[in-house]
Amino acid sequence: MQDLIAKAETLLEALPYIQKFSGATFVVKYGGSFMDSPDDNVRNGVARDVVFLEAVEINPEIVKTINALGGKAISFAGSDIFKCRKLWLHDQENPGQKIDIGYVGEVVEVNVQPLKESIWCGFTPVISPTARGEDGKIYNCNADVAAAQAAIALKARRLVFMSDVPGLLRDPKKPDSIIPHLQISEVDGLKKSGVIDKGMIPKADSAVAAIKSGVEKVSFVDGRVPHAVLLEIFTDEGVGTEIVL
Repeated sequence: MQDLIAKAETLLEALPYIQKFSGATFVVKYGGSFMDSPDDNVRNGVARDVVFLEAVEINPEIVKTINALGGKAISFAGSDIFKCRKLWLHDQENPGQKIDIGYVGEVVEVNVQPLKESIWCGFTPVISPTARGEDGKIYNCNADVAAAQAAIALKARRLVFMSDVPGLLRDPKKPDSIIPHLQISEVDGLKKSGVIDKGMIPKADSAVAAIKSGVEKVSFVDGRVPHAVLLEIFTDEGVGTEIVL
Protein backbone atom coordinates (compact mmCIF):
# COMPACT_ATOMS: atom_id res chain seq x y z
CA MET A 1 0.00 0.00 0.00
CA GLN A 2 2.82 2.42 0.86
CA ASP A 3 4.35 1.83 -2.57
CA LEU A 4 1.05 2.66 -4.25
CA ILE A 5 0.68 5.82 -2.18
CA ALA A 6 4.23 6.88 -3.07
CA LYS A 7 3.50 6.32 -6.76
CA ALA A 8 0.30 8.34 -6.51
CA GLU A 9 2.15 11.19 -4.81
CA THR A 10 4.77 11.16 -7.55
CA LEU A 11 2.10 11.34 -10.25
CA LEU A 12 0.37 14.20 -8.47
CA GLU A 13 3.66 16.09 -8.24
CA ALA A 14 4.37 15.49 -11.93
CA LEU A 15 0.88 16.40 -13.18
CA PRO A 16 1.28 20.22 -13.17
CA TYR A 17 4.55 19.88 -15.10
CA ILE A 18 3.01 17.48 -17.61
CA GLN A 19 0.18 19.96 -18.16
CA LYS A 20 2.59 22.91 -18.36
CA PHE A 21 4.81 21.27 -20.96
CA SER A 22 2.06 19.70 -23.05
CA GLY A 23 3.03 20.28 -26.68
CA ALA A 24 6.41 21.75 -25.75
CA THR A 25 9.69 20.77 -27.38
CA PHE A 26 12.66 19.42 -25.43
CA VAL A 27 16.21 18.87 -26.63
CA VAL A 28 18.40 16.36 -24.80
CA LYS A 29 22.12 16.02 -25.45
CA TYR A 30 23.00 12.43 -24.59
CA GLY A 31 26.67 11.64 -23.96
CA GLY A 32 29.14 10.24 -21.48
CA SER A 33 30.79 6.95 -20.59
CA PHE A 34 27.49 5.55 -19.34
CA MET A 35 26.40 5.21 -22.99
CA ASP A 36 28.73 2.21 -23.28
CA SER A 37 27.76 0.62 -19.97
CA PRO A 38 27.39 -3.19 -20.09
CA ASP A 39 24.30 -2.79 -17.90
CA ASP A 40 21.15 -2.79 -20.06
CA ASN A 41 19.26 -0.86 -17.40
CA VAL A 42 21.74 2.02 -17.60
CA ARG A 43 21.79 2.18 -21.40
CA ASN A 44 18.06 1.61 -21.94
CA GLY A 45 16.87 3.74 -19.04
CA VAL A 46 17.46 6.96 -20.94
CA ALA A 47 15.59 5.62 -23.95
CA ARG A 48 12.57 4.83 -21.80
CA ASP A 49 12.54 8.42 -20.55
CA VAL A 50 12.98 9.83 -24.04
CA VAL A 51 9.78 8.13 -25.16
CA PHE A 52 8.01 10.77 -23.04
CA LEU A 53 9.60 13.69 -24.84
CA GLU A 54 8.96 15.43 -28.16
CA ALA A 55 12.34 16.36 -29.69
CA VAL A 56 15.73 14.95 -28.79
CA GLU A 57 19.38 15.30 -29.89
CA ILE A 58 21.20 12.10 -28.90
CA ASN A 59 23.51 9.40 -30.19
CA PRO A 60 21.86 7.64 -33.18
CA GLU A 61 22.50 4.19 -31.72
CA ILE A 62 19.55 4.71 -29.39
CA VAL A 63 16.95 4.90 -32.19
CA LYS A 64 16.25 1.17 -32.20
CA THR A 65 15.89 1.14 -28.43
CA ILE A 66 13.39 4.01 -28.46
CA ASN A 67 11.33 2.21 -31.09
CA ALA A 68 11.55 -1.09 -29.20
CA LEU A 69 10.22 0.60 -26.06
CA GLY A 70 7.13 1.97 -27.77
CA GLY A 71 8.39 5.32 -29.02
CA LYS A 72 8.78 6.46 -32.61
CA ALA A 73 12.25 7.73 -33.51
CA ILE A 74 13.79 8.77 -36.78
CA SER A 75 17.52 9.20 -37.38
CA PHE A 76 19.09 12.18 -39.14
CA ALA A 77 22.69 12.58 -40.23
CA GLY A 78 23.95 15.75 -38.65
CA SER A 79 25.38 16.80 -42.02
CA ASP A 80 21.79 17.02 -43.33
CA ILE A 81 20.69 19.22 -40.42
CA PHE A 82 23.68 21.31 -39.35
CA LYS A 83 25.93 23.70 -41.26
CA CYS A 84 29.24 24.70 -39.72
CA ARG A 85 32.33 26.82 -40.10
CA LYS A 86 35.76 25.29 -39.74
CA LEU A 87 37.14 25.58 -36.21
CA TRP A 88 40.72 26.78 -35.71
CA LEU A 89 42.65 26.77 -32.45
CA HIS A 90 44.64 29.75 -31.28
CA ASP A 91 48.35 28.97 -31.08
CA GLN A 92 49.34 29.84 -27.50
CA GLU A 93 53.04 29.80 -28.35
CA ASN A 94 52.65 32.04 -31.40
CA PRO A 95 50.12 34.84 -30.71
CA GLY A 96 48.07 35.72 -33.75
CA GLN A 97 48.64 32.32 -35.36
CA LYS A 98 46.04 29.57 -35.66
CA ILE A 99 46.34 25.79 -35.67
CA ASP A 100 44.51 23.60 -38.17
CA ILE A 101 42.90 20.74 -36.23
CA GLY A 102 41.38 19.02 -39.23
CA TYR A 103 37.72 18.40 -39.89
CA VAL A 104 36.32 19.97 -36.75
CA GLY A 105 33.61 22.58 -37.10
CA GLU A 106 31.31 24.84 -35.11
CA VAL A 107 27.58 24.68 -35.86
CA VAL A 108 26.26 27.98 -37.20
CA GLU A 109 23.00 27.01 -38.88
CA VAL A 110 20.22 24.46 -38.39
CA ASN A 111 17.95 23.09 -41.11
CA VAL A 112 14.95 22.99 -38.84
CA GLN A 113 12.18 22.02 -41.28
CA PRO A 114 12.86 18.24 -41.34
CA LEU A 115 12.92 18.24 -37.52
CA LYS A 116 9.63 20.11 -37.27
CA GLU A 117 7.99 17.80 -39.80
CA SER A 118 9.14 14.77 -37.81
CA ILE A 119 7.75 16.21 -34.59
CA TRP A 120 4.44 17.08 -36.24
CA CYS A 121 4.21 13.44 -37.40
CA GLY A 122 4.87 12.18 -33.87
CA PHE A 123 8.49 11.10 -34.35
CA THR A 124 11.47 11.86 -32.13
CA PRO A 125 14.31 13.27 -34.26
CA VAL A 126 17.68 11.72 -33.39
CA ILE A 127 20.68 13.66 -34.71
CA SER A 128 24.39 12.89 -34.78
CA PRO A 129 26.80 15.78 -33.99
CA THR A 130 28.26 16.21 -37.46
CA ALA A 131 27.79 19.12 -39.86
CA ARG A 132 28.46 20.13 -43.43
CA GLY A 133 31.05 22.84 -43.94
CA GLU A 134 31.13 25.66 -46.45
CA ASP A 135 33.40 23.47 -48.58
CA GLY A 136 30.74 20.74 -48.71
CA LYS A 137 32.76 18.36 -46.56
CA ILE A 138 31.57 16.74 -43.31
CA TYR A 139 32.97 17.96 -40.00
CA ASN A 140 32.76 16.66 -36.46
CA CYS A 141 31.21 19.17 -34.07
CA ASN A 142 30.92 19.68 -30.34
CA ALA A 143 27.67 17.94 -29.40
CA ASP A 144 26.88 20.51 -26.69
CA VAL A 145 27.01 23.37 -29.18
CA ALA A 146 24.99 21.38 -31.73
CA ALA A 147 22.32 20.57 -29.13
CA ALA A 148 22.08 24.21 -28.07
CA GLN A 149 21.74 25.38 -31.66
CA ALA A 150 19.02 22.77 -32.25
CA ALA A 151 17.17 23.95 -29.13
CA ILE A 152 17.39 27.57 -30.27
CA ALA A 153 16.21 26.79 -33.79
CA LEU A 154 13.31 24.65 -32.52
CA LYS A 155 12.37 27.29 -29.94
CA ALA A 156 12.56 24.53 -27.34
CA ARG A 157 11.30 25.12 -23.80
CA ARG A 158 14.05 23.07 -22.20
CA LEU A 159 17.55 21.88 -23.02
CA VAL A 160 19.09 19.01 -21.05
CA PHE A 161 22.77 18.07 -21.15
CA MET A 162 23.31 14.49 -20.02
CA SER A 163 26.79 13.28 -19.08
CA ASP A 164 28.51 11.10 -16.47
CA VAL A 165 28.86 13.76 -13.76
CA PRO A 166 26.20 14.74 -11.18
CA GLY A 167 26.01 18.34 -12.42
CA LEU A 168 28.11 21.47 -12.07
CA LEU A 169 30.38 20.94 -9.07
CA ARG A 170 32.05 23.65 -6.99
CA ASP A 171 34.80 21.11 -6.29
CA PRO A 172 35.30 18.40 -8.95
CA LYS A 173 36.69 16.10 -6.28
CA LYS A 174 33.49 16.31 -4.23
CA PRO A 175 30.42 14.81 -5.96
CA ASP A 176 28.19 16.30 -3.27
CA SER A 177 29.26 19.89 -4.09
CA ILE A 178 26.60 20.29 -6.78
CA ILE A 179 25.44 23.80 -7.61
CA PRO A 180 21.68 23.16 -7.92
CA HIS A 181 20.66 26.57 -9.27
CA LEU A 182 22.60 29.06 -11.37
CA GLN A 183 21.78 32.28 -13.20
CA ILE A 184 23.57 33.05 -16.45
CA SER A 185 24.99 36.22 -14.89
CA GLU A 186 27.06 33.99 -12.58
CA VAL A 187 28.68 31.94 -15.33
CA ASP A 188 31.57 34.30 -16.17
CA GLY A 189 32.62 34.51 -12.53
CA LEU A 190 32.62 30.73 -12.19
CA LYS A 191 34.73 30.42 -15.35
CA LYS A 192 37.27 32.93 -14.03
CA SER A 193 37.47 31.12 -10.69
CA GLY A 194 37.97 27.77 -12.40
CA VAL A 195 34.74 26.17 -11.16
CA ILE A 196 33.60 25.98 -14.78
CA ASP A 197 36.59 24.51 -16.60
CA LYS A 198 37.63 22.25 -19.48
CA GLY A 199 34.73 20.17 -20.84
CA MET A 200 32.19 22.10 -18.82
CA ILE A 201 33.00 25.38 -20.63
CA PRO A 202 31.22 24.57 -23.94
CA LYS A 203 28.24 23.28 -21.96
CA ALA A 204 28.01 26.47 -19.91
CA ASP A 205 28.56 28.75 -22.93
CA SER A 206 25.95 26.82 -24.91
CA ALA A 207 23.53 27.05 -21.99
CA VAL A 208 23.96 30.82 -21.82
CA ALA A 209 23.45 31.20 -25.57
CA ALA A 210 20.32 29.03 -25.47
CA ILE A 211 18.76 30.93 -22.58
CA LYS A 212 19.53 34.31 -24.16
CA SER A 213 17.75 33.03 -27.28
CA GLY A 214 14.58 32.06 -25.43
CA VAL A 215 15.08 28.58 -23.95
CA GLU A 216 13.53 28.76 -20.46
CA LYS A 217 15.94 26.50 -18.62
CA VAL A 218 19.04 24.41 -19.26
CA SER A 219 19.86 21.44 -17.05
CA PHE A 220 23.01 19.40 -16.45
CA VAL A 221 22.08 15.90 -15.26
CA ASP A 222 23.80 12.60 -14.59
CA GLY A 223 22.82 9.99 -17.15
CA ARG A 224 23.73 7.21 -14.70
CA VAL A 225 20.89 8.23 -12.38
CA PRO A 226 17.69 6.30 -13.19
CA HIS A 227 15.09 8.55 -14.85
CA ALA A 228 17.29 11.63 -14.46
CA VAL A 229 15.57 13.42 -17.35
CA LEU A 230 12.08 12.85 -15.98
CA LEU A 231 13.12 13.78 -12.45
CA GLU A 232 14.63 17.02 -13.68
CA ILE A 233 11.62 18.01 -15.77
CA PHE A 234 8.63 16.64 -13.88
CA THR A 235 9.47 17.07 -10.17
CA ASP A 236 9.78 20.07 -7.88
CA GLU A 237 13.38 19.57 -6.77
CA GLY A 238 14.82 18.00 -9.91
CA VAL A 239 18.37 16.65 -10.08
CA GLY A 240 21.71 18.08 -11.14
CA THR A 241 22.21 21.75 -12.00
CA GLU A 242 19.67 24.09 -13.58
CA ILE A 243 20.69 27.30 -15.35
CA VAL A 244 18.15 30.07 -15.84
CA LEU A 245 17.98 33.72 -16.83
